[in-house]
Amino acid sequence: MLPPVGRFQSVPVICLMQKKTSPLRDRWHRVSRHARIPVLVLLVVLVGIRLCLPFAVESYVNRQLNRSREYGGRIGHVDLQLWRGQYRIHAIEIVKRANGGQTPFFAASRVDFSVEWRELFHGAIVGQATMVNPRLNFEETQTGKNESWDKILNNLSPFKLNRIEITGGEIHLRSPYSTPPMDIFCAMSRSPPPT
Repeated sequence: MLPPVGRFQSVPVICLMQKKTSPLRDRWHRVSRHARIPVLVLLVVLVGIRLCLPFAVESYVNRQLNRSREYGGRIGHVDLQLWRGQYRIHAIEIVKRANGGQTPFFAASRVDFSVEWRELFHGAIVGQATMVNPRLNFEETQTGKNESWDKILNNLSPFKLNRIEITGGEIHLRSPYSTPPMDIFCAMSRSPPPT
């Protein structure tokens, strides 16, 4: 029992404050030290893979573009959005090797490849491509026989493409060797989707 409080007497105060900790931290401390090490190693490995993945995809895409004898190409860089099942190629260019590669046969500022989630729920794993400001150049000398530039584009997606959406862009029919040189084109104007 405490003595009565007078004018100049002090009362001892007992403070029963508990540290507030998060449930995740409590669980982490309950895990044994031997189990923590593999979890940390796995986490470091996954972060390392995620950091290296864009460079690996960029190398893969450049190899795919240069597999054909008739066509070659290169890309700028790749952005991955794994949670959306999407990867984005910036500054893609496919050139026809026969004409020396002066004018790109196909060029686009951005091409997005993604999984079609709606079809995934129906049991089909298919993808879609969105091309932003593509430019397709046909020359008068091209016949289209034994040439498969569209297969190159299909090889860039890990899934069968179910849908291709084009935003903006131009189609050119060029005749650089005629007198005078000719360039007939059709431009499609539509604002690009947000980046």
